[in-house]
Amino acid sequence: MASVLAVFAHPDDESLAAGGALALSAARGHRVSLLCLTRGEGRSVLISGAEAVAHIRARELADAARHLGMTTVRLETFRDGYLPWEDATAVQAHIRTMIDDVQADVVVTFDEDGLYWHPDHIAVHQHVMGVVAAMGPAAPAVFCVTMPAGQMRELASGLPVLGIAAEAFGADAPAPTWRLNVADVIDAKVTALRAHHSQVTGDPLESATPAQLLAALGMEHYRCAHPGPGGADWQHSLEARHD
Repeated sequence: MASVLAVFAHPDDESLAAGGALALSAARGHRVSLLCLTRGEGRSVLISGAEAVAHIRARELADAARHLGMTTVRLETFRDGYLPWEDATAVQAHIRTMIDDVQADVVVTFDEDGLYWHPDHIAVHQHVMGVVAAMGPAAPAVFCVTMPAGQMRELASGLPVLGIAAEAFGADAPAPTWRLNVADVIDAKVTALRAHHSQVTGDPLESATPAQLLAALGMEHYRCAHPGPGGADWQHSLEARHD
């Protein structure tokens, strides 16, 4: 079984971007961990005040991680919205430490478009790839998540999703090399995503029908950015049918 490490910028990124692959990994017996680099203190639709938002988002992340079957969650305190300008050495040291601590075989993170060109998301991708390049042959496999253009359109019905225009998701995204059907764990993915109440209250992600959610979130798209040992076996284990 693989040790799968998700590396993302904010609480809720893990559920929206890769919740299906993470929940499916846990269901298939892989060990799933998360490194979240900020506390997401910059946004909430429920409360104000950076520290109050950070506190509630940490609790929401713990709840979401439980629904996804994660065994380890590490929440760092880099400033929300400032990851591109943080000390790269410090950020990459945290990523490398987490990779070593969980002995990651696979890292799941953003692709170079950051789902919708969010600067923090793009910085996470760049930092992960920097760490992997420095590790050489010892580096884990890296799978970068992306979305096809228009994937959020039907779910959003013209409204923003998490404060972002629906059309921004997947705009000019890199082409995926792997499409993963996560319909079998869509309930876990949606439950984890909706655990982030401070983000989804009043959002299309809260009000969408099961059919809309399945259409928008039931297929995940990845690009293998670094093959690494163990990556192919992990892919095959998630694709295998367990009737």
